[in-house]
Amino acid sequence: MSQILFETQTFERNQKPTEKERNEESFSLISVAFMVIIVTLSGIFAGKPFAIVVGIICFFVFNNWHEKKFGEFLYGTFVKDLIITEEYIQIGESTFPYTKIDSIRFEKIFYKNEGPSKAKQPGIQNVIIIYSQGEEVKEHFYIKDKLHLTRFFKALIFIICNEKITYRREYLNFIRDEYKHSSVVFEEFIAKLIKERKLDCTEALLLIGYNSDAEAKELRAKYCS
Repeated sequence: MSQILFETQTFERNQKPTEKERNEESFSLISVAFMVIIVTLSGIFAGKPFAIVVGIICFFVFNNWHEKKFGEFLYGTFVKDLIITEEYIQIGESTFPYTKIDSIRFEKIFYKNEGPSKAKQPGIQNVIIIYSQGEEVKEHFYIKDKLHLTRFFKALIFIICNEKITYRREYLNFIRDEYKHSSVVFEEFIAKLIKERKLDCTEALLLIGYNSDAEAKELRAKYCS
């Protein structure tokens, strides 16, 4: 049985909300925001700290309600399971053995709430595109947190560096630098590519990553001599 490396769900955006639904959402946001402000200010001026706590609780209760009521309009719905294993990728009922995948591409890989406060990611804009036997399959998928993201990149490193899919230089670009530079498996794979003359030494060392000229010199002596 093939070991599961990463699993999540695919995501499908819904049609845009109607004008009535947008107005209802806006009204609910304004109403609760006004209520929280009034309760909080009343507590401050009346010298009653508990009112501030009540205001904060109201905010979180509303936020949870708002997510459930409007989240489906704002984001969409989860549709299928996406599973990356040691031998194949499964999307819903469709299975794609690596031996049958002509090429694969990943785009916009972020986990939920990654990024600065003004640019939080919803975690569902991630894209996988598989080309297999003349067929193109494109799906958005969800990454919920940093740990989930780490599992994704470890899975990616596994299938690329063990050449489960036929090597292409572009595949190395799908892996974030922080995961390239901390992976022994990735470093050993780059060393293999150097020996096979599929990468020149300078580019290879940049992919492995180094923190000083001395470290770069050491890596060059190790892999490029």
